Amino acid sequence: RRLCADVVHLLRAYRTALSRFGHLSNRDGETPDPERVESVYGMAEQRILPEWRRLWQEANELTLPMMREPDTLQAVKRFTEQVLTPEFLCGPIWNRCYRKPLGYPGDFMMMSYVYEWEPRGANIYEKLVHRLGLDVLECVSTRMTMAQHAIADTVASSVGPGRSARITSLGCGPAQEIVNNLMLRRLPRAVEFTLVDQDH
Repeated sequence: RRLCADVVHLLRAYRTALSRFGHLSNRDGETPDPERVESVYGMAEQRILPEWRRLWQEANELTLPMMREPDTLQAVKRFTEQVLTPEFLCGPIWNRCYRKPLGYPGDFMMMSYVYEWEPRGANIYEKLVHRLGLDVLECVSTRMTMAQHAIADTVASSVGPGRSARITSLGCGPAQEIVNNLMLRRLPRAVEFTLVDQDH
């Protein structure tokens, strides 16, 4: 409960501080000035990430022993979901993972958010909350890099002159690792990809 309160306090402090900047209008007073928005966002991002990571690590340490206590874990999950989840839903990546419009949290759009690594949201605060979600899901990007290396190794080690490498990706999502490999100027050999995903 104390940790949840600390996370809520962190988020609300940033929300309050960033609300003072309004739309950061340019000289005409109406349209947001992209440079000013980016500058404020960058400062907020730089300051919040160390605080966020400290709380995130503490949460992991607190919950690890609970993995062997299903009743405790369920009670903590219920409490956290009621107290913290609403605070995060303004961030597009958190919202998508929680609402699961395609029935599961790790759909292709969520993965695309991570691969794009772009600020998303209607205002600076929403973009900042989205960025916290990207931080948590950086493992998706790491997985993509590992898969990309595995593809490159498979293509390079395929034997036989004129033989195509054949690669099947199950649950391929946006298949960013394949896109990245195909962006090479020259592939060592022809490759046949079969991409399988439950979402069109």
